[in-house]
Amino acid sequence: SQDPNTNNIYNHGYILDPSPFSTPRINLMKFSPEGFLLHQKQSYMPYNTFVHDATISQNFYLYFVMPYTVPSGIDLIPFILGKEPLGGGMRWRGAPSIGNEGHGDGLKSYLHVHSKNNLSLDWKVEMPNPVSVYHIVDAFEEKRDQELHLKVRVAELFSDPPADRTKLEKQFANQYAVPSGERLHAKLREYTFLLCANGSGNLLASKDIASGQSSSEYKVGSVACEYPITNQVGTENRLRYVWINTLSPPKINPNGDEKLSDWFDGVQKVDLNFGELSSQIISFGEGTYCGPPYFVPKRRLSGYSPTEHDEDDGYIVIFLYRSERHSSDVAILDSKTMRNLCMMELDFHIP
Repeated sequence: SQDPNTNNIYNHGYILDPSPFSTPRINLMKFSPEGFLLHQKQSYMPYNTFVHDATISQNFYLYFVMPYTVPSGIDLIPFILGKEPLGGGMRWRGAPSIGNEGHGDGLKSYLHVHSKNNLSLDWKVEMPNPVSVYHIVDAFEEKRDQELHLKVRVAELFSDPPADRTKLEKQFANQYAVPSGERLHAKLREYTFLLCANGSGNLLASKDIASGQSSSEYKVGSVACEYPITNQVGTENRLRYVWINTLSPPKINPNGDEKLSDWFDGVQKVDLNFGELSSQIISFGEGTYCGPPYFVPKRRLSGYSPTEHDEDDGYIVIFLYRSERHSSDVAILDSKTMRNLCMMELDFHIP
């Protein structure tokens, strides 16, 4: 994550230690805009887990700790020797959800909130139910009277009741082995946390974001998405837009049944404040699948300083996979209107 105000870069790396006596840790790093290391700090984790994404707010660097555990100790040896991918040894060990007792084996989920200044762990907030979050949209701090609220928007593999352990493990061990129609998809959700001055904190509320709209083109995207991307124009104003990978509207089979694609074949601009103003889902033809969208702000090209009204002023770049000819194209869209500006046809495949 890059701070749009200071241009400092924040990152993390998990520490894999084959020693049976090792303590789970994560390594946090803060870099200058030029890439020089400014500060580094190790922080203890409750267990060995996969921390894929993090984000920043005005003052904090934060990430979710999820009970999707990675091998540790001597169990790492097959991975170190190249005999097994790391994902092959990952296990979902979530504690039972409220109202869903009897599943999982006891590990809880947490939100870790670190200071952007010195990377210290200032809050460790226990979640009431395990969460499966791998991409974070953004985070924003709000002062409410004497309270500090932290609002975090995510793309979460959320279902009610929660997905079982077998489905989660199969999804991340080998996505190609998941039968058609059984793939788990993320949805946009928001969590609101109370952060207290004494270091305690708790979850205040959670909700789906902009779901249940009347437009089928919009509704599909709100409940089946991944790889959210934003334009970080600043940390003082909350972001309004996110661009996502999603599924194109369902197609009607000859027998009259609706069928969704098993793979992301569309992209959409989502208005987080007014869901009904979100764009339609943009797709690129039968058998064409979309990589993650990349946002290229015009301010980096022209040098002007944007206001909050220019948050969506730029370009969306997408790598497309044309499955029928096993090659790739590159599409460039206007990020305001989602109009296709350019299609670069390639004669080779970009993995």
